[in-house]
Amino acid sequence: MPPAPIDLDHLSRYVFGDKALLAEVLGIFRDEAAQISARMTPAMDDDAWRLAAHKLKGAARG
Repeated sequence: MPPAPIDLDHLSRYVFGDKALLAEVLGIFRDEAAQISARMTPAMDDDAWRLAAHKLKGAARG
């Protein structure tokens, strides 16, 4: 079985078990990831893709 896309155990420790904060963090990530992904288009040049991918990775990392 492949690993879960989000390590909820790690995230829970990161927010000290606060379920409301965990939900808020996931919501912020969802919104940021959607905004970044929406701006990524095939017409972008390599540098723009690299920057967008870097931002998406940074949002995923926290």
